[in-house]
Amino acid sequence: EEENARIYNVLNDIMNLSTREIDRFNGHLRQFIVDDKGLVMIITFGLRGTTVPNMVSQRALPACIAIHNTLQLELGIDSRIGATIGEAYCGVVGGVKRHEYAVLGPSVNLAARLMASKINPGILVDNRVRMMANRSFGFNALPPVDAKGYNEPVPIFEPLTTLERYWGRIVANFAGRKAEIKNIMQSSSEMLRMQTPCRFVLVESKSGVGKSTLIAHAIEHVRRSFSPRK
Repeated sequence: EEENARIYNVLNDIMNLSTREIDRFNGHLRQFIVDDKGLVMIITFGLRGTTVPNMVSQRALPACIAIHNTLQLELGIDSRIGATIGEAYCGVVGGVKRHEYAVLGPSVNLAARLMASKINPGILVDNRVRMMANRSFGFNALPPVDAKGYNEPVPIFEPLTTLERYWGRIVANFAGRKAEIKNIMQSSSEMLRMQTPCRFVLVESKSGVGKSTLIAHAIEHVRRSFSPRK
């Protein structure tokens, strides 16, 4: 019973954190289920009435990154996400007495394929997502994969935010540098509260001691502390 309660609490935490980020980027949670792959969520963007310009670069891809980072940072849970874009059937499947809303199509199958890929470092996207978001994100090209509904191997990419591109990734087990991060957050708080002029933070040390990692985590702490939440 204790183990069941623990699993229930973890699933509940995952649901709450994920839906918080989905709502922030105006997406829709289609499915939340535990199967042979583990816990699987299907999230959609651009259903009828919700399509907006720059939907991939401003909503869908940022939401994927936010969910992945939130689960890792707040719960210590590693997730794998596959993100694609394409035409799909969005509607009811089943009979009169038993039916459900579904999203079906080659792009959905490809997203599942990318999610389950052994080379998935955390988030994988297809080439259409890369083309629609390449002005806002960087991308690492990975070996193409075979996927159902596609005649040729599909090019896949790992997305990188501007912060990750220049300073490296945020890691959940980052330790130390609490005093330095606290000083940076204090300066940010004073600027926000008192509307003081911009300030520079100079980080100086020998090569290889973790200056870039410190900056990346300080920026993430500031972003999470002062970003408005719904």
